[in-house]
Amino acid sequence: MNTPIFLTLEGVNGSGKSTAIKPLSQVFEDFGLPYITTREIGGNAFCESIRLLSFDIKLDNRTLALLAFAARVEHVEKVIKPALQKGISVLCDRFDLSTYAYQGVHGGMPLPNILDIEKAVDLK
Repeated sequence: MNTPIFLTLEGVNGSGKSTAIKPLSQVFEDFGLPYITTREIGGNAFCESIRLLSFDIKLDNRTLALLAFAARVEHVEKVIKPALQKGISVLCDRFDLSTYAYQGVHGGMPLPNILDIEKAVDLK
């Protein structure tokens, strides 16, 4: 039995993450390895609704960080963990580093504050 992996592709908008997932998915297909593709913010209906909110409304970066982590908890618990537990690898377009980049470095939220939120939601 193959050990499933959780692989994320990080990068700025338009850097080719979604494009890169396609040939990576093909490698999994070629080797007959089970996998799913997903994205952040996204992955299920609840998370997609948060994604729409984060793009449609001008929100404070602290609000965006909290929404990103709320979506991440749901994404991890309802999509990522169940897939991995079933032996299915997960290829994800963005994950936690994007929160540090967009809300932290770009948005001005102190990185220790983001780390505190990440610790509080305890996604291990």
